[in-house]
Amino acid sequence: RRPLRFVGLNAALLLHEDGASEEEAVAYVERWSARTREYAQSSVRFIRDPLWRAYAATYSLGGDLARRHVQGSPERYRALLTEQTRVADMRPVSSGS
Repeated sequence: RRPLRFVGLNAALLLHEDGASEEEAVAYVERWSARTREYAQSSVRFIRDPLWRAYAATYSLGGDLARRHVQGSPERYRALLTEQTRVADMRPVSSGS
């Protein structure tokens, strides 16, 4: 499922940037996520809701960002879970870290 993690983000871009209709976004999610129509409709409702729509990007990109930042370091993982960490401060472990 990891390769399909951008389906929701792409659907959000279709809706909010390209002006696609809700039905077009549902069809996109249904086709490319290989999920049911009910799942696609629920997904599009989620990305249309002003309270939740930012999560489309968070779910798609956040895991990659966190993995690059932590790179197997237990200390960095612990800090990521227990301290406030700004996105700007998340960078890969360098040889000097």
